Amino acid sequence: MTEFLLRDFFVIGAANFCLLFPHSHILFSKVEKDNSTKARLLGIKNKTKLKTILSCGNTAKSSRGSYWPASTIKILPAIAVLRKGINPKTHVRMKRYRGTVRQLLRLALTVSSNTAYDSLVDLVGLDYVNTTAKQLGLKHTWLTRAYGRRGSLRFSAGYWLGKKYIPPKWAKLKNSKCRANCTSFKDLQKLMLHATRYKELRRWTIRSRKRNRLAKVVKRFYPKAKLYCKGGYVSRHHGLSNCRLGKYFITIGIPCGSWKSWWRNKKKQVRIAEIVLFCYKGKKF
Repeated sequence: MTEFLLRDFFVIGAANFCLLFPHSHILFSKVEKDNSTKARLLGIKNKTKLKTILSCGNTAKSSRGSYWPASTIKILPAIAVLRKGINPKTHVRMKRYRGTVRQLLRLALTVSSNTAYDSLVDLVGLDYVNTTAKQLGLKHTWLTRAYGRRGSLRFSAGYWLGKKYIPPKWAKLKNSKCRANCTSFKDLQKLMLHATRYKELRRWTIRSRKRNRLAKVVKRFYPKAKLYCKGGYVSRHHGLSNCRLGKYFITIGIPCGSWKSWWRNKKKQVRIAEIVLFCYKGKKF
């Protein structure tokens, strides 16, 4: 009886959030162990899954027509580079960049440099990045469009990685469902979950509580939780925030046309996160 009442409470709460913030997309999830029958039969241990607590808007389908992934997607090529086995200390000489791989990761994940994002994709090639997305279980994620230069990322120019020359690469894989950059909120949360497993990426996605407004809100409800975030904003259009706080994930998006300024958009995202944490803190699901 208690479980039934709790479920009703969460369904009503989700409906109220959708009415309170129309045209916005909200996904609040928690990491849990996967104790499914399939996992037990296959002998898979320590596997995790994301359980949805609150969901509003388009959070499971492709982003096309609802929101633009913007800088939140820059975590994917960063993971691909580390999965490729490239040492972050290695020096790179490219057409538009000279420096270490670590510096590229820092620029892409902290100040959201578009040139750094394009360079990370060029390091491993677009096909490897999209293949990595599939291997991570991202069903709706696909990259094609460059941010720091015109056109697509299908062609990666040759470059020097340390003392080794890497020849140019052409991407061959195609996706008829996505012609630009696509993702979903569930995929973004899975992406952040994988990113925080790498020490090299944790250092660039962690948010200090002294400066970050959202971090101060999180501290109020989860004092010991570390906050890892990757935001994505398009001035005067919309913005996304994808964050991990301990075992919880919260992703908020405000689509094109709903707010006139980037700053108001950012303030609203923090306000939504504060209300979500206030309503669901300490509940047992």
